[in-house]
Amino acid sequence: MHDPTRDDSRCTLCGKSRQEVKKLILGVYGGICLECVELCVQIICGDGGHAEIKDRLRATLQNASPS
Repeated sequence: MHDPTRDDSRCTLCGKSRQEVKKLILGVYGGICLECVELCVQIICGDGGHAEIKDRLRATLQNASPS
């Protein structure tokens, strides 16, 4: 069911509009742009741990990248 208070036109983390980003991934409560996802991956990968999470995020990004 669609939440009428959800803003599908902007990234909930950086605030960029849908037109300013390559891809906006929508969830139940809003969206996150591909740039913010990539930044999150860099943060997680920079801590030296969580190998399983790193691998899953990399695979997700590769699958989400435009061809």
